[in-house]
Amino acid sequence: TGVTTAENSGKDSYICNMLQVCMQCLWERRFAQKFNVLSVGQVFRSAKALLVLGCEDGVIRLFDIPTAGEKSSEKTLQSTSVLETKGGPIQQLALHNVTRFGSVDLIAADSQGTVTIFCNEQILARCSLGEHSISCLDVEEDAIGNLMIVSGDEGGTVNAFLPYSTLWRLRLQDTRITRVGCDQCAHSVLSPGCRAV
Repeated sequence: TGVTTAENSGKDSYICNMLQVCMQCLWERRFAQKFNVLSVGQVFRSAKALLVLGCEDGVIRLFDIPTAGEKSSEKTLQSTSVLETKGGPIQQLALHNVTRFGSVDLIAADSQGTVTIFCNEQILARCSLGEHSISCLDVEEDAIGNLMIVSGDEGGTVNAFLPYSTLWRLRLQDTRITRVGCDQCAHSVLSPGCRAV
């Protein structure tokens, strides 16, 4: 760690702390299956974090992650579960307790426009949202615990839904952009032409 001082035109001086970061590889593994997305976290009723891979073959693979305190010979990823979505290549993953059954659920979105929700390693729901690949997936929860799963696809459609119901859908091609303000400070405002589905 060092300190560097520089002067700027004799008026200001800036102090920058130089920080060295050392990284150590805790584990490494090559997978036979190609994967598009990964997530790390506690899922289902797991007591520790798992590595979750969303693979090209539409399968989700879960692995135990070795902890830093384990012996070096034990630092390999152990497969814990293989979950079939019965869909296309997995594009997005989210880990969140959407069912309120006391464990973290797994939400997977694929290239065929389908979202699959797993609860305790079983398919709870499958939602076909369109024909385009889902490129964004998030779970939004407000201050009082209301939640919605929000996805966006490559066709320009944004969906908000729950495991068994659609909340709303917005097709960006159905929105118009209007200019508000003077020419020097115009702002674009989206005027949705959407309706509840």
